[in-house]
Amino acid sequence: MTVASEDDRRKHFFRMYVAAERALHRFLKLLVHDSTLLEEVTQSVALRLWERFDSYDNSRPFEAWARGVAINVLSELRRSDRRFPRLLGEEAIAGLAEAYDRAPAVAGELSDQVQALRACLDRLPEESRQLVVRRYCDAHSVQDVARDSGKSVAATYKSLGRILERLADCVQRRLEMLAAGREVGHV
Repeated sequence: MTVASEDDRRKHFFRMYVAAERALHRFLKLLVHDSTLLEEVTQSVALRLWERFDSYDNSRPFEAWARGVAINVLSELRRSDRRFPRLLGEEAIAGLAEAYDRAPAVAGELSDQVQALRACLDRLPEESRQLVVRRYCDAHSVQDVARDSGKSVAATYKSLGRILERLADCVQRRLEMLAAGREVGHV
């Protein structure tokens, strides 16, 4: 990249980062569900983007490059800090980034799915929601969740199974309603 001065370089980075920031944040939000951790990841990514800005190729979309850097930062954090849950494997995260790069419409569909899941999670009874959050968002083992809830491991597995079935049905219904709304021209 050829930018005249350090001040020009900063301005160029800032303009590009601000333009991509919302989309990058949405992408990270799919991967990090805890708001405190999300803020920490976002700051780490912004810092790394600035540190690596000299390696950015202007012929590529900045947003795609930023997602790649974000994936690397998140992978490093997941390896070094147990607070970062492993909801998706490295291949799934790479696939998600690839989907964003190839087709913005796919990203929109994923966003619809995430919104449907969040709405369905919000409709769960508090105890059920906490069970799902502790197991899948906070990445606790079923044994830890069972111990903390005072239930047996078998009962916890059974509860999680029922809750996940309810969530899957709810998400499917919401997505069908959304698709039907789009077909007739309103959401």
